[in-house]
Amino acid sequence: LNAPNDVVLYLDVPAGHVPKLRAPTGYRVLLRLWKAIYGMKQAARLFYDLLSKDLVLLGFKKSKSSPCLYSKFYGSDRNLALLVVHVDDGCYFARHRHAIAADLAVLSRKYKMSHEP
Repeated sequence: LNAPNDVVLYLDVPAGHVPKLRAPTGYRVLLRLWKAIYGMKQAARLFYDLLSKDLVLLGFKKSKSSPCLYSKFYGSDRNLALLVVHVDDGCYFARHRHAIAADLAVLSRKYKMSHEP
């Protein structure tokens, strides 16, 4: 769930961590978050937005009735593939394993994934 932040966020340096920069007397060092971290309120939404864009690039269409359901037709006989996503979990349904394998190969280049056939 490490999608880029859509707002500028700063954190205090965690206890026990020694930053490379030293703050002048009377000031403190803050860390800027470039990406959302697990546990932030907006982390799931930011990840969903990022994943949704990548799924659309793969040819999936988001369902109008359920934003977690994606579908696409593949092959010359226009077989249906369905992908259901919830936060960082998903289920992929298709008639042919090669369709699933091809899409998961593309997604695994960008996202750390584990899946069972």
